[in-house]
Amino acid sequence: MDFFETSAFTNHNITETFTRLAEQVLAANKKDLDLLRMSNDELNLAALEEEEGLCDSTAGDERKGCWC
Repeated sequence: MDFFETSAFTNHNITETFTRLAEQVLAANKKDLDLLRMSNDELNLAALEEEEGLCDSTAGDERKGCWC
């Protein structure tokens, strides 16, 4: 786990930390991003939720949680 020392008061390391965290998130999701880039189909969030097990289709509740 990385440690980022920042200060919102002095604006120390804010941009660098955000950039590094974004790079780590993108690297962790590279496989999914590559598949999305190769696909010409419209993004289907419901299918992605089911694939990741984030959607409980048996609950009968029409509300959905955040996919991210």
